[in-house]
Amino acid sequence: MDIGKTLRDTADQHNCSRYQGSMFALKEATTHIQSLVNEKETPNQIAIKITKYLVDKVNEYKMLIESTDMGKKMKDLENKYGT
Repeated sequence: MDIGKTLRDTADQHNCSRYQGSMFALKEATTHIQSLVNEKETPNQIAIKITKYLVDKVNEYKMLIESTDMGKKMKDLENKYGT
């Protein structure tokens, strides 16, 4: 077993998943923004709704992250040592 190759493969899988998640989140935000524009919202209303949407999504993903074992460990470390 080549431990170096295993580590590179693991890092590659992690990066691919992270990039796919980022791409999905940006596509979702773009779709939301387009729906607001199509509803003929004012620029101020659009900005407020986009901000609320993004904050809600950040909180949703934070909750999902903290539901994983790694997320729980990272949260415990953050609570113990601060950031």
